[in-house]
Amino acid sequence: MKKLVLTISIFAFIAINAKAQGPSTLSHSYIDVGFERSFYSGDLGGNLEDANGIAGELSIAPTEHFFLLAEYHYANPDTIVGKGSVDTQDLRLALGANTLIAGGGADIYIQTGLRYLELGSVGAFERVDDWGFYIEPGIRVAIGPSLEVYLSGDYTRIDERNLWGGEIGTVIKFTDMLGLEFSGRLEENRGILVVGARVQW
Repeated sequence: MKKLVLTISIFAFIAINAKAQGPSTLSHSYIDVGFERSFYSGDLGGNLEDANGIAGELSIAPTEHFFLLAEYHYANPDTIVGKGSVDTQDLRLALGANTLIAGGGADIYIQTGLRYLELGSVGAFERVDDWGFYIEPGIRVAIGPSLEVYLSGDYTRIDERNLWGGEIGTVIKFTDMLGLEFSGRLEENRGILVVGARVQW
């Protein structure tokens, strides 16, 4: 908890001192497509091999302060005991609200919506295959026109379970529209690293 508070404080300090250079480079209209690597721990780690997967995200901002989001993750890890593989899927459909601060150098947002999670039963981990809801607050900071960093946390209620997670990442922008994204996500029993491309408008 102390590390999370410290990280948020650092991001808040950066945001307060951020200065936009011309129009803000932070947009909620973008497409992300990438490759991901999932690492399992706890009840899952004792039964699943680490796995490769795919990730995709579409965000559309019809107005200045609201956006619509669809996000999808898929992996197919093998079981350690050699009994085949397990499909894992994570789908989010959300509505979000955001506002620019620090002269457009930072953006704070909150999104909430439906989340579908599928994870096969392995070992002591009971199968999840259901819809629930989630809420995610976050902050994005433009460090100059070519670099963005972001931090978010989320809570999910699904299948009578409470799930907590957090994500940190960066986007290196080669042009106003095209960039390279790196992110890391941590949640109970699983960590995910993603490398991908972003097209923004």
